[in-house]
Amino acid sequence: MAVPDHPRSYEPPGEGDDVRRLLHSERSGAVRTYELRRRGETVTTARGRPERRFAARTTTTLSPPAAAAFLERQVAALQARGARLLADEAEFPSAERRFTALPGIEPEVASEVARNLRAHRRKFAMLGKLQWAAGDDWDLLLWSLVRAGRVQPLRDVELWMLLGDAALEADAITVMDLLTRLVDLPGLYRARGYDEYAEAMPGGDAAAESLLWSAYLDQRGHVDARANELPPPMQLGLWLIRARAGEHVPAAAAEPIAAWLRARPRPFTPLEALAGDVFVKLDVPELLQRIDGAAR
Repeated sequence: MAVPDHPRSYEPPGEGDDVRRLLHSERSGAVRTYELRRRGETVTTARGRPERRFAARTTTTLSPPAAAAFLERQVAALQARGARLLADEAEFPSAERRFTALPGIEPEVASEVARNLRAHRRKFAMLGKLQWAAGDDWDLLLWSLVRAGRVQPLRDVELWMLLGDAALEADAITVMDLLTRLVDLPGLYRARGYDEYAEAMPGGDAAAESLLWSAYLDQRGHVDARANELPPPMQLGLWLIRARAGEHVPAAAAEPIAAWLRARPRPFTPLEALAGDVFVKLDVPELLQRIDGAAR
C-alpha cells in the first residue's frame, strides 16, 4: 500500500540502496525529476524539479521480492511516458530559473488563462482553467503569471488562497514582493463577502503562512534582508517561521509568539518544522518547547 510521506523529507543514500533517477520534460516545458529508491521491502519515490529544492515523496512497503518488481514497473511506466533514465550515480541538473512564461504553453493560451483568472470569482473555477492549460503543472503556470504581473492575487482573495495551495512552487523574491505589499488581508476577505478571517500566524492567514514558510526554505537570506518591509504583525509571524526552521528566537520575540500559540493551540494540524536536515511535524506543545528553549 502506498502511504504519503512527508512532502519534503530527504534521506541520504545508504548502502544496498537500489536507486534509479529519471528526467521527464512535461508538456508545459518544465522538467520533472524522479528518484526511486528501494531499500529492502520499501520503495520511496521522490518527485521534484531542478529549480525547486525539495521533492514530494511517496513510500510503498511490500515484501522484498515484490518491492523489487514494483520498482521495475514504476521505472518502466515512467519511461513509457517519455522519462529518460540517467546513468548510475548521475546527478540531477540544477537550475535557478523561475518561470515568467512556460515554454510549452502557447502565449495565446496563457493570455486566455490570465483573463479567466481575472474574471472568475471562485477558486475551483480558477484551478480548473489552470489545469486545462497546464495539467499537473498548473501551479507553475500560476506562479509564472504572477511573476509576469498578469494576475494580481492581492486584489482577489480566491486567487490569493489558490496561490497558497501552490506554495511548494513559491520563491523568496516573488513571495516577499507580495507580502511586503499586503496592507489589509482581513479587508481582502471582507471584500469577497467572507464573514470570518482566521489567522494562521501572527499577521497572516493560512496562505500567507504557507508562502512565507516556503520562501524561507527557498532563500532565507533574502527573506531576512527584507523582513523590516513586512507589516509589523507579520514581522512577529516571521519569528514563528524562523523557530520552525530551527533558528534562535530572542526572548523579546519568543514571549509574544508563545502567547499567540497558546491562545490558538491548533490541535487539528501540526506545523512543519526542521530538525537539523530533516523535516518533521511539530504540534504546538513541541513548538513551544523549541521556542522557550531557544529564548533561554
